[in-house]
Amino acid sequence: MMLKRILTFVLLAFTLSAASAQVPARVLVLPFDSSGSAENYGLGLATGLQRALNGLEGVFVPSVGDAALLVGRAADIAGTESLMATLVELFDADTVISGSVEAAGDSDLRVTLAVAGPRFPDNEQHVFEVAAVSSTLLRTTVETVLEQLGISVASDVQERLDRLTSQTPTVYSLGPVGMSAARFGAGRTDLQAALELDPESGWVHSEYARALMLAGDGEAALTASERALELNPDDVEALLNHGIILTQLDRPEDAAATYDRILELNSWHATALTGRALASGDGAGAVNNLERAVQAAPRLAEAWRELVARTPEDGRALQLLRRATSHVPESVQLHRSFIRRTLAAGDAQAALEYLRQTLAKPLAASPALYSLALELPDSVGAEALELAREGRSQFPDSSLPGLTEVQLLRRADRTDEALTTLESLRAEWPDDAEVTNQLAISLATAGRTEEARELFESVSGSADAVQVNLAQLLLQEGQAQAAREILEPLAASSAADADITTLYAHSLARTGEREAAENAYRRALELDPDWSPARSGLNRLQEQEQVTGGETFEMPAAAAGPFERGLEALHDGDFSAATVEFSAAVESGGGGLADFYRGYSLQMAGQVRDAISAYETARETLPDSDVLLNNLGYAQLVIGRYDRALPLLREAVSLNEGNAQAHLNLGLTYFSLSRYGDAVASWELALELDPDLDGSLADLLEAARSRSGR
Repeated sequence: MMLKRILTFVLLAFTLSAASAQVPARVLVLPFDSSGSAENYGLGLATGLQRALNGLEGVFVPSVGDAALLVGRAADIAGTESLMATLVELFDADTVISGSVEAAGDSDLRVTLAVAGPRFPDNEQHVFEVAAVSSTLLRTTVETVLEQLGISVASDVQERLDRLTSQTPTVYSLGPVGMSAARFGAGRTDLQAALELDPESGWVHSEYARALMLAGDGEAALTASERALELNPDDVEALLNHGIILTQLDRPEDAAATYDRILELNSWHATALTGRALASGDGAGAVNNLERAVQAAPRLAEAWRELVARTPEDGRALQLLRRATSHVPESVQLHRSFIRRTLAAGDAQAALEYLRQTLAKPLAASPALYSLALELPDSVGAEALELAREGRSQFPDSSLPGLTEVQLLRRADRTDEALTTLESLRAEWPDDAEVTNQLAISLATAGRTEEARELFESVSGSADAVQVNLAQLLLQEGQAQAAREILEPLAASSAADADITTLYAHSLARTGEREAAENAYRRALELDPDWSPARSGLNRLQEQEQVTGGETFEMPAAAAGPFERGLEALHDGDFSAATVEFSAAVESGGGGLADFYRGYSLQMAGQVRDAISAYETARETLPDSDVLLNNLGYAQLVIGRYDRALPLLREAVSLNEGNAQAHLNLGLTYFSLSRYGDAVASWELALELDPDLDGSLADLLEAARSRSGR
């Protein structure tokens, strides 16, 4: 991988005013320029500095790889004049460190250390020569950096630094280890070779463990990681890799203990703070850790995403997302979250304007960002299409904006235009699998299923798997009838497995054949009792039957796609995304079922008043749904409208006396109205129907009995 030479960038005049000292100290380390016999030292020295400094309390160095990639992108877009100011702003860095490493004779290295940033507005340089020994190079560089930062360390911390630097890999290993530590993807083979050269280096064992984990060999990764910690139990980056491996192996308690150990060494280690928050689940402690993480590392997108996900109030979440995207402007995921939150609040124009403004920022604009036009609802469909076409012009070397245009055209039932555009795209990208997929889908949407199949077969062969893949794509796009036509003969074959049978059940469910779908799901489970997609499909079918009271609804194709995506988002706990998808399904004629789920996702996101409005709309189509009446009654109870909650919940239990949740909520309403005897009666019936409610009702039931004299 070619890294831009950046020493000259760092030494440019820097005019920002010096910032006051902050905690934590945010130090940005860039790869050192190097070439020839010193080439391996460039990235290795930078990641070594990151490793050493992150073990110090109150200091955090973000990913050297992220910094290097951002330097390249920013320099390409804006040139070098404003590069330093851009880096400082995006990383909120106090200090920026870089320089060069070059050979000085046969056995020495000459290091030029460049120190810049708000704390060093005069762009200081320090030149020194050291023996061409990796450990000596790192130790001397760390000492120089600490001196410049004004950091003195206690004897125990110095011992830790000495142990870390003594395990610096030799120059031949330092290249792949630096690549891995910078997250530039060093392979297992290179790291295995490094292990043979440096078997006593915890660095190498740790990076090898990470490579094994990425390759899916979790147990071998854990063994390698444990060896790394035997060699150096206080290497924070080795501990971090160990925590990640434990998380991947589903050992959250052990992972949490590992992150705690890192935070004992450095309470501002942003990645460890994020990992600790993820391992601890919900709660104020997790939020506090995430807030510290983004303070220490403002470009840590994962921490921002988690912090936003734990913020139910839209106004606060949008504020956080604006802060996040000011530091990580290229993160499509963060921009998507902002758009979804805005749409969930019902403001399509604001979402459109946000996307326009973001696309106008050079560091943010990308083909993937233009694809967010697909998030916009049909009410601004013309503007979304205009943005997609702008993306084709701005990024002619990417098919993604064109594919976005195609999906918007198809969503607007402009199938002929979509086909014309796709044929043009396929001429440009004949080997692009997604272009071929979308052309096949558009042909099937237009009723030209045989042509779609032939197109798929022309690039993939004629096996049954090709037809299954096409059917899956059609289901994802809401084309259930076309998918059903393909899957029906495959599902009838004696060779049909649980996967094909489940897909066929999906197509039946989405075309309104509820009973046939249920039979197909059960048949899939007979073929494979552990096949979770069939179990999930059956559960969803039964859930929707409860909502509709057994009434069958066939959704139009335009609504089926977003409706299914909404169900997936609900399953993943992403209530904002679910709200957006169900809103799109409602706009596309999804009917009462889509209105109900829109209300449910709004309620789960804490937008109770908006949920009530959606439930009321759903009630026009589903007047006899006890599930809907229960949810609506509970929503009224939450906002304190007991006068409205009471008749709704009474009606719910009259429609279905076996609805334990409705009896529970009715009891809550009675309790709120000081009708304690009625509350006791409702809760006792709820417990008869569902004994598992005892844990949540025990204290309330005791209080109600006491106050009612029972």
